[in-house]
Amino acid sequence: MKFTFKSSSSDAEYTVTVEKTQDDILIFCTCPAGENGQQCKHRLSILEGDDSKVISATHPASEVAAILPGTRLGNSLVYLRECEAMLASSQAALKKAKKQVARAMHGHF
Repeated sequence: MKFTFKSSSSDAEYTVTVEKTQDDILIFCTCPAGENGQQCKHRLSILEGDDSKVISATHPASEVAAILPGTRLGNSLVYLRECEAMLASSQAALKKAKKQVARAMHGHF
């Protein structure tokens, strides 16, 4: 499966390629982040079934999202989302703790 994106900062176009192997899914992107082996917004959008910024495609992104469950990549994405949720919760708790400390510094409890 192939998906083409137009760069938001230049005239460049990037291609996301999805390959289904026997037991997993491989996904590549020609953007600078993708070519350096980093996570990129293009691949993540396809994995989430969002093809709203795709300018051409051989398949709908929803087909990729549908084959993810049970794969290593699918499980890794679930773990990523869990970690993001834990981080957001920790950041909220930290913000609350800082406010409590600030109030306590002024004698307000």
